[in-house]
Amino acid sequence: MAEEKIRDTFKAKGSTTAEYLDAADRLYTVLEHLYINLVESENDRNADTGEEYADCVAARNALDEFGYLFGAEEEQEPPAETMKKVYFIREELGNVKIGFSNDPAKRRDELQTGNSKFLILLGWFDGTPQDETELKKKFQHLRDANGTGTEWFKPEPELLGEIDNLITHYPIEY
Repeated sequence: MAEEKIRDTFKAKGSTTAEYLDAADRLYTVLEHLYINLVESENDRNADTGEEYADCVAARNALDEFGYLFGAEEEQEPPAETMKKVYFIREELGNVKIGFSNDPAKRRDELQTGNSKFLILLGWFDGTPQDETELKKKFQHLRDANGTGTEWFKPEPELLGEIDNLITHYPIEY
């Protein structure tokens, strides 16, 4: 329904199918960037509250619906500028944080400021916010229930084994 309206509008203005698809592709890219920024701001804002990211879920659903309506391929490679790092930080002998950042070492330093336990950057892999979200869902049964937020997980062998398999980059200093 929505797709037909938009195509009719483009046709009425004399636009070609190629122009229509180009505009749809640009709009999808804008929506994807907005989603990534929303995820990052939600991560910072909700880190201590334990709240689920309802806005992020709604944005992801809208993005998926847009892709469905306009024929975006399910498994297309994200643009290079959206690829960042999914990182793993561990409290000394404690919980593990799964996060998403351009600079995991800087993020570790930021988190260290508010944490009395020594934080260790275990490593990271190149990924997207969706990769981070999928990992958090996969290990949601290991979330720390002691108020450390929704990104800290108990260091059980299944999580630590998965981290060992996923890490492609290791920090030099830690």
